[in-house]
Amino acid sequence: KTDPLLGTWKQNPEKSTPKPPPGTVSVRQYLLRPDGFMVTIFAGVNAQGNPNFLQNTWKYDGKDYPQYTQVSLPDFSAGGVKPGTAAYRAVDAYTTELNQKDGFGKAIFTGVRTRVISKDGKTLTDTSKGTNARGQAVNTVGVFDKVQ
Repeated sequence: KTDPLLGTWKQNPEKSTPKPPPGTVSVRQYLLRPDGFMVTIFAGVNAQGNPNFLQNTWKYDGKDYPQYTQVSLPDFSAGGVKPGTAAYRAVDAYTTELNQKDGFGKAIFTGVRTRVISKDGKTLTDTSKGTNARGQAVNTVGVFDKVQ
């Protein structure tokens, strides 16, 4: 069976909370490699017009996999600075739990982070509810529509 996550997704700002600032664009792509690894590519532009990205290659096994961003990739490439990680665990065919850590292995978020795909495969909802590394409450819902 094909993973319903595969494909390209674009954020729906009207359905996301908090609503992203005007001018913000966020697109995600999930690809499956022949060796069973999933490849995640997030690309976007923030409200100031600055590009951002995230890339990682992982499996649904709960292990930590490196996660590269526009900030961590240059540091890793130039100086070997260890990037943060993400660990994914499938709850069921449509739901994934995610845990992220910084480059020192410390959780950057405490709480529940889930990614749920609608049964019709057209909507991805990414929810974070808990506390960030600075002790601030986090309650976000990113809604993404399937593009392809």
